[in-house]
Amino acid sequence: MLPVATPALATAGTGDVLSGAIAGLMAQGLAPFAAACVGAWLHGAAGLLCEREIGRAGVVAGDVLYVASNLGLASFNLAPYWRDGLPPTPIANPGRAALEATANPAQSNALFFVADGTGGHVFASTLAEHNANVARWREIEAQRLAAERAGR
Repeated sequence: MLPVATPALATAGTGDVLSGAIAGLMAQGLAPFAAACVGAWLHGAAGLLCEREIGRAGVVAGDVLYVASNLGLASFNLAPYWRDGLPPTPIANPGRAALEATANPAQSNALFFVADGTGGHVFASTLAEHNANVARWREIEAQRLAAERAGR
């Protein structure tokens, strides 16, 4: 039984922080059971601190991640979100701009999108167009893979 817990941790994404903590501890060499125990304790302690500062109903995963890093989790590189190209919080934890864009979407006939090979995307309004764009992307991927293998 875990002596540190709070209903404030019953929000979307906080379990991702716990999973990342456990996986990170295991990657550092802790046995699975020990990693689960330490990760759960640190996660619970971070949740209690968040609840005390923010309130039970206002805690989101990014808060737990921030507080956990101040408890020493950052030194173990535990958070799955600390990767190039990913936000510092769970992807399912949208910001204000994302919520506003969802509530007020731009007018467009684009239903599909796929990477364009330049770091951007190409959009399509029909499945046939999308399938052609996907085929082009697959060609780009194949060319990159071939070039990578040739360079080895």
